[in-house]
Amino acid sequence: VLVGLAAGVVIAAFTPLEIPLESAVAITLILAGILGVVARPMPAAALVVIGGVIAMVHSFVNAASARTVDVDWLLYGGGIVAAGTALIILFIAAVATLAEAVSWMRVAARALSSWISAIGFLYLAVSLIA
Repeated sequence: VLVGLAAGVVIAAFTPLEIPLESAVAITLILAGILGVVARPMPAAALVVIGGVIAMVHSFVNAASARTVDVDWLLYGGGIVAAGTALIILFIAAVATLAEAVSWMRVAARALSSWISAIGFLYLAVSLIA
C-alpha cells in the first residue's frame, strides 16, 4: 500500500490535470465495499495488488488536486503517503483485534462495507450525470 501511495503521488507530478478522476475514485470505493461485503479469504498477492491500486488512485487524486492550488504538492504528497499508511495500519489492527474479541464485529464490518460500496455507486452516478 505504501508503494501504491507513493506511486500515485509521483504519477500525479507528471500527468496533465485535465484527466477526469471522479469515476476512478468511485470505482475504487465500489470495489473496496464489495470485497468487504463478500468477506472471503483472498491470496496475499491479490490483496496487495488491489490495495496498492486503490491507494495509488486515491493518492494520485489528492496530489493532482494539490497541484491546482498554491501548495507545495511534493510536501503534500509526502503527507498523503505518511498519513495514509499510518491510518491503514491502525484500521487493520483495530478491525483484526475487535473481530477476534467481539462476535458482532464481522457483521458490523460487512454492513460498513456495503455502505462504502453504496457511496461509491452514488458517487459514480453523480459523476456520470454531471
